[in-house]
Amino acid sequence: MSIQALSADGNLITYTDRRRWLWSLSLFWPIMPVISCWMAASSGQVIWFWGTLIVWYGLVPVIDHLLPTDGSNPPEEVVPQLEQDSYYRVLTYLTVPIHYFTLIYTAYIVGTQNLPWHAVLGLALSVGVVNGLAINTGHELGHKKTKLERWLAKAVLAVVGYGHFLIEHNRGHHVDVATPNDPASAKMGQSIYGFAGWEIPNAIRRAWGSEKARLARSGKGPWTLENEVLQPTLITVVLYGGLLLPFGWIMVPYLILQALWGWFGILTSANYVEHYGLLREKLENGRHSPLPEPAQL
Repeated sequence: MSIQALSADGNLITYTDRRRWLWSLSLFWPIMPVISCWMAASSGQVIWFWGTLIVWYGLVPVIDHLLPTDGSNPPEEVVPQLEQDSYYRVLTYLTVPIHYFTLIYTAYIVGTQNLPWHAVLGLALSVGVVNGLAINTGHELGHKKTKLERWLAKAVLAVVGYGHFLIEHNRGHHVDVATPNDPASAKMGQSIYGFAGWEIPNAIRRAWGSEKARLARSGKGPWTLENEVLQPTLITVVLYGGLLLPFGWIMVPYLILQALWGWFGILTSANYVEHYGLLREKLENGRHSPLPEPAQL
């Protein structure tokens, strides 16, 4: 299907998404840990619990290196039409229940099967990887305006316990990006571990403060169900509590580890590289001396 639009100079632009139907494969990523569990059960080999990590950190980088550079991004003029295409929206919506299914199913496996510790570790990190993608989904849905999409954003962020991201990213990060006030922007020379210790607690603090100020303007306190930081947090509490009750205390380290890896292994590491580069570009364009390379991950 081709899309046409006029450029600023009046020329007709035609764009065809040649990968349109391949985007449906995106639904495969968040269910990969479940597939790993099935493969482990059928083969009897616990290495399959590490399968998602092997693909993510081993196979995908190799394929990415071998494939040619993709220069087929759509021109800005056709983006509004793509945003209105229900096909892309439905794919995004469908990932939300898949994230829930993956977390609940893998929690069931950990809670009911006598797995060795290294299998539990591999599965927790694998779920953390795909739940890091849940933050990406929440990011996209959180930029939409409809109530449905904002609630879907809160729901998917709740899977990984990062519901405050909706508020801090939109109201804080977009205002202060690449400045000292932005928790999601690494400072010059800062290690990724120092950055994580700065970003995660301060993002929570700023999101809470933003909602507290918003509600205060309406004469309300922060401890209300209208608080958009509390809403996804309560979903997380109910979800995690609902897994702890039937499956026992093994859920505590399992849920904490998958959540922390989703935060650190996906979001924080991406922010560290991306926004350090943005700060570097700003300073160099301003004729400041070049920045040193980021610390090794």
